[in-house]
Amino acid sequence: VAEFEHIWHGAYLKRTDSLVFDQNKLKIWDFEEHQKRDLLFGVDWGWNDPVAGIRCYEADGQLWITHECGGVHLTNEKIIEQLKTLPDMDRCISRGDCAEPGKIDMCNRNGFPRMVGCVKKFKSRGGENKLNFIETGVSHIRTYSQINVHPRCENFIREYGLYSYKVDSKTDEVLNEIEDDNNHWFDALRYALEPKIKMNTSRKVRVIYG
Repeated sequence: VAEFEHIWHGAYLKRTDSLVFDQNKLKIWDFEEHQKRDLLFGVDWGWNDPVAGIRCYEADGQLWITHECGGVHLTNEKIIEQLKTLPDMDRCISRGDCAEPGKIDMCNRNGFPRMVGCVKKFKSRGGENKLNFIETGVSHIRTYSQINVHPRCENFIREYGLYSYKVDSKTDEVLNEIEDDNNHWFDALRYALEPKIKMNTSRKVRVIYG
């Protein structure tokens, strides 16, 4: 995926040992959705960075990403227009970045009454250790045996091939810290998967709301 983006879309070619996710798990194809599925929706807000929306579900131990939406410099009106391109989102629970509650309220008033803020704070069951929501989400996504993505989800596909750990500029060592880049649709995916992440880690963590 990364090499494809480098050749055709001009993206920087990333070191494969610094990439966050296994590139062999990604399957890009025009699949038919399962009839029985629990649809999940997530939205990451932005302005200079893009607003990013994801529609997905779990089935057969795999992740299925069906639709995406988004763009930069979107007014509230344009955000609503973009979100309406995600089928069924108006009738399902969706999760937006809780850092901007005003955006969630705006969506509640304009066709998405079931949108709620995502949970970002996790602690160990005993409350001793605060867990990183990004790393917890990454660990959960790694549990899927395959990540199926519809070809129309071009932004997610691009980020999958670029989402990386930092590399020390002096030693060339891959660091245990994820770059804050190429992550907008991945953030939306983590928000969408929040209930699944919570379920997967319920024996290990206590979730704190707010």
